[in-house]
Amino acid sequence: NVAVDEEVDPIFARNPFVIKDIAVWKLKRAQLLSCFSSGKMKMYYSLLEESAMKMIKYIENQLETPAPLECRELSVRFSLESVASCVFGIDGKCFEEDYPKFREMADEVLSPRGLL
Repeated sequence: NVAVDEEVDPIFARNPFVIKDIAVWKLKRAQLLSCFSSGKMKMYYSLLEESAMKMIKYIENQLETPAPLECRELSVRFSLESVASCVFGIDGKCFEEDYPKFREMADEVLSPRGLL
């Protein structure tokens, strides 16, 4: 049983796995379920496949350089590219640019200052 103070962590407190109020939980569950219908999952699959192909191309290009391939960086790029395409319907350019605008915006929103 996890207790989360909404004032301390307002984003995690909205996670359906930690919501204590049944009415709030039902509302959040209904909101989430609409995002994961079978039709949307089929659409997401093709978008995620496209993101994976971009990642493969990125890895191939990175292997041609002597610099090590950072797995955390690779995961961040893939996650952001996937969110950009599936949630916002845009090309995040996370594998084409060193620090794309979408990543800059995500960093701003997810910073402690952006949560206020």
